[in-house]
Amino acid sequence: MRLISRLIFKQLTVITKAFKTILEQEKVAVTVRYSRGLAADAACGQLRSSVMVQ
Repeated sequence: MRLISRLIFKQLTVITKAFKTILEQEKVAVTVRYSRGLAADAACGQLRSSVMVQ
């Protein structure tokens, strides 16, 4: 199952990059955001390292 997930992710990454390239060629500003998980902190973009350097 993990192999299938990696293959699907790789295909989606290739498709996303191709679509991004097409948009950029048409002078459309593009930002691709990749998921870092479904936890509340990740979903809100508040990811922090587990150890903060002081």
